[in-house]
Amino acid sequence: MAFPILKPSSRSYDPGAYPVKVFKAQNGKETRILYGSERTEVKLSLSYANIGDPNAELFLDHYDEVQGTFQTFSLPGQALGGWEGNDDALKPANIQIPTVTYLVTVVADNGNKYRFNGGSSNAETLELTEGTIYLFSQQNASNAGHPLRFSTTSNGTHNSGTEYTTGVTTFGTPGQAGSYTRIQVATGAPTLYYYCSQHSGMGGQANTPAATTTASTSGSQAQYRYEGPPQIAQVRPGISTVTVNLIGVI
Repeated sequence: MAFPILKPSSRSYDPGAYPVKVFKAQNGKETRILYGSERTEVKLSLSYANIGDPNAELFLDHYDEVQGTFQTFSLPGQALGGWEGNDDALKPANIQIPTVTYLVTVVADNGNKYRFNGGSSNAETLELTEGTIYLFSQQNASNAGHPLRFSTTSNGTHNSGTEYTTGVTTFGTPGQAGSYTRIQVATGAPTLYYYCSQHSGMGGQANTPAATTTASTSGSQAQYRYEGPPQIAQVRPGISTVTVNLIGVI
């Protein structure tokens, strides 16, 4: 599963430091040697105040999924929500796998149709670049009963096709917090079609072009790991505050 797609109520950031060692002679003169060109020990602390316990549990689930402080992971764009500067300023310098988040809604327009990121186009054609991770957030309530899936056949299983699962993971129940379909597009992936596994005629085409150095992405592309387990404080029955402390990985 991916890191929970929730906007923090507050955040603190430590940009780390360059690896510099200081040598001091007996006369007090200092010599400084730079041992690397990247900052290390970048830290990001995210707090989620007064969220429902089911949302708080998502952080525990993710912590278990990545085996605590062992595995690294990327953050969704929502983790930096509210920051009005350049997103790269709040990330480790090393860029890893590009990640793009699509916020999915379902509208009734001559039948139900998928829309993305608040747009007005029904079942628009998507460009899913090889090697990039795409996270389709289905936590909007309109997604209830409409799981988004992929196929190499237009309209998927409703048109005698099969579900495409290469690089695809799903989590949660559409219409509920934290639910998503995630795909890391494989090199040489065929043209794909996204569709609703329960209802015909909702989706559209997803082209899979080769990666270029100018591909546009959103969300966090850098990698993090947990500094320790998420801290959960119950405010009142059913409501908790969660704090997660992360370390940027070069």
